[in-house]
Amino acid sequence: MADNDPTHPDAPKVPKPPDTLRMESDCCEFASLDYHVDENAYWAIYRFGGNSPSIAVVSAVAAVSGIDPLDMEPLYSAIDPDAFDELVTRTEHAGDELQITFEFHDCEVAVNSTGSLKVQLPQST
Repeated sequence: MADNDPTHPDAPKVPKPPDTLRMESDCCEFASLDYHVDENAYWAIYRFGGNSPSIAVVSAVAAVSGIDPLDMEPLYSAIDPDAFDELVTRTEHAGDELQITFEFHDCEVAVNSTGSLKVQLPQST
């Protein structure tokens, strides 16, 4: 039965603690990446200038999911990456604040133009 056997294919996924994330394989450097148990979500701060916000999204979702970014569905299946990057970086440079929320790879992703990124893990069933 999936409820009692964590190796069963239907067993609910349990979030990994932050120290087990595979950050070395990511495409984006984060200033921080922390797990918040009360929200079942990871919060990251990404660095503007190094990579685009779309690369930060793919990197963060890949890291918390434990999946190679090349094995994930493309980001453009959820949003237009070019328009997303333009909107977030233009808003950041203007000094305004903007938050964009969307679903990607079964996670809810919220990106703020100030450089914060939240990856809400799917709810366990």
